[in-house]
Amino acid sequence: MKLGYHFALRWAQARRRRYTGQLPRIARLPHGISPECDATFFSFSGTRDLPEMVACLRSFLRFVMAPRRIVVVGDGTHTDSDRAILSALHPRLETLPWDRFIRSDLPPWLTAYAQAHPLGKKVAVLMSVPSAGPWIFSDSDILYFPAASDIRARILQGLEAPEFLEDCYPSLDDRLIRGDDEKRSPVNSGFALVGQPLDWTDAMARLQEMPGEPGYFTEQTLFHLAMRRSGGRGLPKDRYVIQSDDQWMARDRHVNPSVVLRHYFSSIRYKMWLKVPFT
Repeated sequence: MKLGYHFALRWAQARRRRYTGQLPRIARLPHGISPECDATFFSFSGTRDLPEMVACLRSFLRFVMAPRRIVVVGDGTHTDSDRAILSALHPRLETLPWDRFIRSDLPPWLTAYAQAHPLGKKVAVLMSVPSAGPWIFSDSDILYFPAASDIRARILQGLEAPEFLEDCYPSLDDRLIRGDDEKRSPVNSGFALVGQPLDWTDAMARLQEMPGEPGYFTEQTLFHLAMRRSGGRGLPKDRYVIQSDDQWMARDRHVNPSVVLRHYFSSIRYKMWLKVPFT
């Protein structure tokens, strides 16, 4: 098993390097004819994750929809070349730096968090998403599969409440949590479907009162609290997948014909590159 893992890891690294070298060509390849949908796709990323962002968007456009607007908000590290590659993916795609995207009326303690930490920027971006119409938020390390037409169906049916990717374990900042009950259905901030503005009131009040400096899971906890306050619902975990129990296996044990997406976060990121097509 360990030999298989190490081979898969090196093969994935080689595939990512090859994909990165071909990004200008790949970004211009046709990605299929996706149905139109009156929704907006938002993401937040930087130059380090450009290959993942391209692969993510190509799979979304192929299997989910052609949204009315696609916005990739940058963390401040995108180059002109990066923006040109992203813009080649779709004529409706916009790239904006985070400080031009965020609202001017954000709480000062959140602005300070955003200026000090990349994940603080992500919170500021999530809070600044325009409220008009349904929207999808996606991290760059997510791949969409043929069953992802389920996302379009959910939007067309109307989102009575926001829907989120339920994490495989509570990755939360306990300084912001009041009791174990609030840890139920832990939210992963990598993907969400939202039809109405999220209520950030409680999350911002707790951030203001939180002792110490924000940590790695502060951002995700704030999103978790906003989802709870807004009546968010977890998406089916067997179809909207975030798992790490196959980290040491060469194969991807969770992707099957019924899976909509998989979030290939940190420790399993290499598995994404075993799936990404070059055409």
